[in-house]
Amino acid sequence: MKKIYIGLLVLASLIVLSACGEEKQQASARAERAAPAGQAASPERSAPAPAADTVQYEMMTRQKTAGDCDPAEEGCTHIRLIYPKITRAAAKAALQQGVDAELLKPVFEAGAAAANSPDGLMAQFFTLYETTLNDDPASAMFGWAVERTIRVVYNTPRVFAIETGDYSFTGGAHPNSMTQYTNFDARTGKKLTLNDLFQPGYQQQLNRLAEQEFRRARQMGAGDTFESAGYWFENNQFRLPDNFFINEHGLSFFYNPYEIAPYAMG
Repeated sequence: MKKIYIGLLVLASLIVLSACGEEKQQASARAERAAPAGQAASPERSAPAPAADTVQYEMMTRQKTAGDCDPAEEGCTHIRLIYPKITRAAAKAALQQGVDAELLKPVFEAGAAAANSPDGLMAQFFTLYETTLNDDPASAMFGWAVERTIRVVYNTPRVFAIETGDYSFTGGAHPNSMTQYTNFDARTGKKLTLNDLFQPGYQQQLNRLAEQEFRRARQMGAGDTFESAGYWFENNQFRLPDNFFINEHGLSFFYNPYEIAPYAMG
């Protein structure tokens, strides 16, 4: 399925940004589709973020190919990493550590050790590729591709939010993609969760409002079941993902492919 955003209109009294000085925010949001991971970011280093009271950063690009090939051409095995390098912030070290935790996650193997640098991550990728190639020479018929793009989606004096987009292809019917959002207190570098944003006891009302928005965005009637509409919610009960980001409109939640429906569903 395609990626699904779902946004909410949440009562302002529900929201307490306690980790950020208990700043109240009203949340509204949207249902929209994201661009494929790895396609939106420029391969060039960008200028630092201009606002003096927000986190300052510059975008970095690291890339490695198998041989002298053009990553834009089909069959060129490559890995590309695009990510922000924090240049100035009250919590510079903590924020960079948070960015690096997303950047250096294993590319394919869940539970594998994270790399300790971009070069180390690229080396992991090519070690796995070459091992697979030796075991199955037929896999040389197509190239492998991994593109990990981390971009800043929200940057204020109190909140710093990033999107990590993973795109990979190792053969098969279609590439795989996944998007993960991470929110930080810009002043301390602390990773923010929903418990940091809402007053205690928020879950039931938030879930109810989210279900209403989901049904509206997916054109489902109040009496339609999720199962009949093709969704995989356990026990046919709506649930929000843990994957969300703070933005100028409030909060947006995000479902990845295969999380709640088949790939073919838009």
